[in-house]
Amino acid sequence: MSHRAFLVVVLCSALVTPRSGLAGSVDTKPIPKATVDELQQRFLMSEVLAIVKASHDRASSQAYFRARSERFNLVGTQRQGPMTIDGYSVLDLTLPIIGYSLWYDDTNGPLVIVYASVNPLEAAALNKVSGLIAKSFDSVSTPDGSRLYFLGIYDLDSARIIKIMVRKGDTSLGPDYAIGYGVSGR
Repeated sequence: MSHRAFLVVVLCSALVTPRSGLAGSVDTKPIPKATVDELQQRFLMSEVLAIVKASHDRASSQAYFRARSERFNLVGTQRQGPMTIDGYSVLDLTLPIIGYSLWYDDTNGPLVIVYASVNPLEAAALNKVSGLIAKSFDSVSTPDGSRLYFLGIYDLDSARIIKIMVRKGDTSLGPDYAIGYGVSGR
Protein backbone atom coordinates (compact mmCIF):
# COMPACT_ATOMS: atom_id res chain seq x y z
CA MET A 1 0.00 0.00 0.00
CA SER A 2 1.04 3.53 -0.64
CA HIS A 3 1.74 6.37 1.74
CA ARG A 4 -1.70 7.75 0.78
CA ALA A 5 -3.35 4.54 1.98
CA PHE A 6 -1.60 4.97 5.31
CA LEU A 7 -3.01 8.48 5.58
CA VAL A 8 -6.48 7.03 4.99
CA VAL A 9 -5.89 4.67 7.92
CA VAL A 10 -4.84 7.56 10.13
CA LEU A 11 -7.95 9.49 9.11
CA CYS A 12 -10.16 6.44 9.69
CA SER A 13 -8.56 5.93 13.08
CA ALA A 14 -9.38 9.53 13.92
CA LEU A 15 -13.01 8.86 13.04
CA VAL A 16 -12.96 5.77 15.23
CA THR A 17 -11.46 7.51 18.25
CA PRO A 18 -14.21 8.62 20.65
CA ARG A 19 -12.62 12.03 21.32
CA SER A 20 -11.92 12.78 17.66
CA GLY A 21 -12.42 16.33 16.53
CA LEU A 22 -12.99 15.14 12.96
CA ALA A 23 -16.19 13.31 13.79
CA GLY A 24 -17.45 16.19 15.90
CA SER A 25 -21.07 15.99 16.97
CA VAL A 26 -21.70 12.80 15.01
CA ASP A 27 -19.61 10.97 17.62
CA THR A 28 -22.68 10.21 19.69
CA LYS A 29 -25.32 9.64 17.00
CA PRO A 30 -26.65 6.09 17.16
CA ILE A 31 -27.12 4.36 13.86
CA PRO A 32 -30.82 4.31 12.93
CA LYS A 33 -32.56 0.93 13.21
CA ALA A 34 -33.56 1.05 9.53
CA THR A 35 -29.89 1.42 8.56
CA VAL A 36 -28.87 -1.48 10.80
CA ASP A 37 -31.65 -3.58 9.27
CA GLU A 38 -30.39 -2.78 5.78
CA LEU A 39 -26.79 -3.60 6.74
CA GLN A 40 -27.99 -6.90 8.23
CA GLN A 41 -30.17 -7.86 5.25
CA ARG A 42 -28.03 -6.60 2.37
CA PHE A 43 -24.42 -6.41 3.55
CA LEU A 44 -23.79 -9.34 5.93
CA MET A 45 -23.45 -7.19 9.06
CA SER A 46 -24.04 -10.28 11.23
CA GLU A 47 -20.91 -11.81 9.75
CA VAL A 48 -18.90 -8.65 10.49
CA LEU A 49 -20.16 -8.61 14.08
CA ALA A 50 -19.16 -12.27 14.48
CA ILE A 51 -15.68 -11.41 13.15
CA VAL A 52 -15.36 -8.45 15.54
CA LYS A 53 -16.56 -10.45 18.55
CA ALA A 54 -14.09 -13.25 17.76
CA SER A 55 -11.21 -10.85 17.08
CA HIS A 56 -9.88 -9.49 20.35
CA ASP A 57 -6.46 -9.41 18.71
CA ARG A 58 -4.85 -10.56 15.47
CA ALA A 59 -4.14 -14.10 16.71
CA SER A 60 -7.79 -14.68 17.61
CA SER A 61 -8.85 -13.29 14.21
CA GLN A 62 -6.51 -15.65 12.43
CA ALA A 63 -7.92 -18.60 14.37
CA TYR A 64 -11.46 -17.51 13.47
CA PHE A 65 -10.69 -17.35 9.74
CA ARG A 66 -8.65 -20.60 9.75
CA ALA A 67 -11.67 -22.40 11.23
CA ARG A 68 -13.75 -21.09 8.29
CA SER A 69 -11.35 -21.77 5.43
CA GLU A 70 -14.21 -23.17 3.32
CA ARG A 71 -15.66 -19.63 3.26
CA PHE A 72 -12.61 -17.33 3.45
CA ASN A 73 -9.19 -17.21 1.86
CA LEU A 74 -6.26 -15.22 3.24
CA VAL A 75 -5.16 -12.94 0.39
CA GLY A 76 -2.27 -11.27 2.15
CA THR A 77 -0.79 -9.43 5.10
CA GLN A 78 0.87 -6.06 5.05
CA ARG A 79 2.50 -3.72 7.55
CA GLN A 80 1.53 -0.09 7.20
CA GLY A 81 3.32 2.09 9.71
CA PRO A 82 2.07 1.08 13.17
CA MET A 83 -0.73 -1.08 11.71
CA THR A 84 -0.93 -4.62 10.34
CA ILE A 85 -3.55 -5.40 7.71
CA ASP A 86 -4.87 -8.87 6.88
CA GLY A 87 -6.98 -9.26 3.76
CA TYR A 88 -9.46 -12.10 3.28
CA SER A 89 -11.53 -12.86 0.21
CA VAL A 90 -14.98 -14.42 0.40
CA LEU A 91 -14.98 -17.52 -1.76
CA ASP A 92 -18.58 -17.03 -2.93
CA LEU A 93 -18.28 -14.15 -5.40
CA THR A 94 -22.05 -13.87 -5.85
CA LEU A 95 -22.46 -12.27 -2.42
CA PRO A 96 -22.76 -8.49 -1.88
CA ILE A 97 -19.55 -8.55 0.22
CA ILE A 98 -16.53 -10.14 -1.45
CA GLY A 99 -13.77 -9.52 1.06
CA TYR A 100 -12.65 -8.14 4.38
CA SER A 101 -9.65 -6.05 5.36
CA LEU A 102 -8.85 -6.18 9.06
CA TRP A 103 -6.63 -3.46 10.54
CA TYR A 104 -4.80 -4.17 13.80
CA ASP A 105 -2.79 -1.97 16.11
CA ASP A 106 0.78 -3.26 15.72
CA THR A 107 1.64 -6.87 14.86
CA ASN A 108 -0.74 -8.65 17.22
CA GLY A 109 -2.65 -5.80 18.81
CA PRO A 110 -6.36 -5.23 19.03
CA LEU A 111 -8.61 -5.03 15.99
CA VAL A 112 -9.15 -1.37 15.06
CA ILE A 113 -11.30 -1.51 11.93
CA VAL A 114 -12.87 -4.00 9.52
CA TYR A 115 -13.63 -2.97 5.96
CA ALA A 116 -16.19 -5.10 4.11
CA SER A 117 -15.64 -4.72 0.34
CA VAL A 118 -18.85 -4.33 -1.63
CA ASN A 119 -19.06 -6.52 -4.74
CA PRO A 120 -18.62 -4.15 -7.73
CA LEU A 121 -20.31 -6.67 -10.05
CA GLU A 122 -23.58 -6.73 -8.10
CA ALA A 123 -25.78 -3.85 -9.33
CA ALA A 124 -28.24 -4.32 -6.45
CA ALA A 125 -25.43 -4.02 -3.89
CA LEU A 126 -24.12 -0.87 -5.56
CA ASN A 127 -27.59 0.68 -5.52
CA LYS A 128 -28.10 -0.19 -1.86
CA VAL A 129 -24.72 1.15 -0.77
CA SER A 130 -25.53 4.43 -2.55
CA GLY A 131 -28.72 4.51 -0.48
CA LEU A 132 -26.68 4.09 2.70
CA ILE A 133 -24.54 7.08 1.71
CA ALA A 134 -27.70 9.15 1.30
CA LYS A 135 -28.54 8.33 4.95
CA SER A 136 -25.16 9.42 6.33
CA PHE A 137 -24.87 12.00 9.10
CA ASP A 138 -21.61 13.50 7.88
CA SER A 139 -18.71 12.88 5.53
CA VAL A 140 -15.04 13.72 5.20
CA SER A 141 -12.60 13.66 2.29
CA THR A 142 -9.50 11.52 2.57
CA PRO A 143 -6.02 12.22 1.19
CA ASP A 144 -6.39 9.54 -1.49
CA GLY A 145 -9.50 11.22 -2.93
CA SER A 146 -12.05 8.84 -1.46
CA ARG A 147 -14.76 9.98 0.91
CA LEU A 148 -15.93 8.51 4.23
CA TYR A 149 -19.63 8.73 5.08
CA PHE A 150 -20.52 8.31 8.76
CA LEU A 151 -23.68 6.22 9.36
CA GLY A 152 -23.72 6.14 13.16
CA ILE A 153 -22.64 4.34 16.30
CA TYR A 154 -23.62 0.76 17.06
CA ASP A 155 -23.46 -0.60 20.63
CA LEU A 156 -21.51 -3.84 20.40
CA ASP A 157 -21.28 -4.70 24.09
CA SER A 158 -20.76 -3.05 27.48
CA ALA A 159 -17.13 -2.22 26.70
CA ARG A 160 -17.09 -1.45 22.96
CA ILE A 161 -18.91 0.48 20.27
CA ILE A 162 -18.62 0.33 16.51
CA LYS A 163 -18.59 3.44 14.36
CA ILE A 164 -19.99 2.49 10.98
CA MET A 165 -19.08 4.32 7.80
CA VAL A 166 -19.03 3.82 4.04
CA ARG A 167 -15.87 4.54 2.08
CA LYS A 168 -16.41 5.53 -1.55
CA GLY A 169 -13.47 5.70 -3.90
CA ASP A 170 -13.18 5.92 -7.65
CA THR A 171 -11.18 3.56 -9.83
CA SER A 172 -10.70 3.29 -13.57
CA LEU A 173 -13.37 0.56 -13.49
CA GLY A 174 -15.90 2.67 -11.59
CA PRO A 175 -16.82 3.36 -7.97
CA ASP A 176 -15.26 1.31 -5.18
CA TYR A 177 -17.21 0.92 -1.93
CA ALA A 178 -16.34 -0.57 1.44
CA ILE A 179 -18.35 -0.52 4.64
CA GLY A 180 -16.12 0.29 7.60
CA TYR A 181 -16.70 -0.92 11.14
CA GLY A 182 -14.40 0.95 13.52
CA VAL A 183 -14.04 -0.74 16.91
CA SER A 184 -13.61 1.58 19.87
CA GLY A 185 -13.75 1.37 23.65
CA ARG A 186 -16.47 3.28 25.46
